[in-house]
Amino acid sequence: MTGLPTKTAGAGVLYETGVGKGGFEAWSLTPDWKHLNGVLLNDGTGGNFAPIFAPYRPNSADYVVEAQIRSLTNASNSFGVVVRADGGKGYATGVGGGWGGTTNICYLSGWWGTNDMGGCVGKGQAFDPGSEWHTYRVEIKGNTITLFIDNAVMTRVTDNRFLSAGAVGLWSNRYQLEVRNFRVMAVDAASDQSAEAEPGRQASATPLGCYADRGANAGTSGRDLHGVFAQLGDMTVEKCVTSCASKGFKYAGTQYGSQCFCGMTYGKYGKSNACSMPSAGNPDEICGGFWANSVYSTHPQEQGEGVAHPESR
Repeated sequence: MTGLPTKTAGAGVLYETGVGKGGFEAWSLTPDWKHLNGVLLNDGTGGNFAPIFAPYRPNSADYVVEAQIRSLTNASNSFGVVVRADGGKGYATGVGGGWGGTTNICYLSGWWGTNDMGGCVGKGQAFDPGSEWHTYRVEIKGNTITLFIDNAVMTRVTDNRFLSAGAVGLWSNRYQLEVRNFRVMAVDAASDQSAEAEPGRQASATPLGCYADRGANAGTSGRDLHGVFAQLGDMTVEKCVTSCASKGFKYAGTQYGSQCFCGMTYGKYGKSNACSMPSAGNPDEICGGFWANSVYSTHPQEQGEGVAHPESR
């Protein structure tokens, strides 16, 4: 059915629910899904890929679905976001141990209640969801489907199978999950999730030094700066610092020429001397290195190279 956006939905947000936004009480749930204090829960007992759907159906076939999800178990199966679902068909996007720890875009097949996966058409980067919160975002425009996790492109596929708007929702195969926010946006409304500088917004890039990084190969799990991650082919220090500042983070780190990490602390893995890669968008500046961040304060009052992580003091 077609629902109305929540009263708290912002500009470009077509539908939103979750903690502080009405919760998931209006969703029709299968037995493995529950809701508690505004959070949607999965108990990990679901043995198939049967999706659950939002009480909102987009009017346009081009849209963005975004969900904030945390995994409580390291299962050998998979979970994720469903888009363009109709009549037992559609796309299931997500991540899971059942795919060798990789991200993927697959076909839904079967019928509601006993769904299974059809062929997978978009195997992507490896990702370990760990037990931290991550933002899973699926952007569909025309016949192109892109899966982001924490603003990093995990996989993208061009496919002509399902082109109508369909329904949107979630699925889990034996993962215990918590979902605290789910929203549907117009495609243009997702542009502020990239590391592009906001018009009229400038941040002061105060260099703090080169610091080592560790963690997941994709996303922010275990990373030194673990708030938000983005990657751009024309990354610059200014774009990274401005993006982190606009999202309220105190520190920005450029890495490997084209990557940007944001966080509230830095330095837990100590200093590094590996920051030697030129910026993808400006070869005259350094943009970190291999597992090394060139760290900047987004606040001009902080100077020097003092480590801001409590464990490193």
